[in-house]
Amino acid sequence: MTVGTFLLSSFTLLTSFFIASAAPEAPRYPKTLEDLRFRSVEKFQISALPTGPVFSHRTLDFRDGKFTYIPSDGIETGDYKWNPMTGKVEGTSLSGKIYKGQYDHRTKTLTWDGAKYKVQEPEKPKDKK
Repeated sequence: MTVGTFLLSSFTLLTSFFIASAAPEAPRYPKTLEDLRFRSVEKFQISALPTGPVFSHRTLDFRDGKFTYIPSDGIETGDYKWNPMTGKVEGTSLSGKIYKGQYDHRTKTLTWDGAKYKVQEPEKPKDKK
C-alpha cells in the first residue's frame, strides 16, 4: 500500500464516519396506535353546573381500528387512519367530523383537535399487605 493509497482510504473512512454521525436520526413513530390511551395535558371545561364549571382531562383511545374521543360530556367515535411513516393520524367520527392529529416522536406527544395528549400508562396494581 502506497502512502497515497493509505491517505486516500483513511480520508474516505473518516469522511464516511463524519457524514454518518452528522445524519439526522430518523423519526421513531409507533408502528400502531392500537390499544393506546391518551390523556390531555391540560384540563378543559367539560360541563357547567349551577355551582360552576367542571374541568377535567380529555381522553382519546385507539382500539380495533376505531377511536373514542371524550372531549366534554359527550363521546365521539369513528374510524381512524394512522401513518407510521409521518406520525399523522386522521379520524372521521360517525357524525362526519374530521379530526387531524400529529404525533411528535421527540416529546411523545400527540396533538389531536388542537390539544396536546400524552400516553396514559395503565395503573399498576397496588401491593396487598
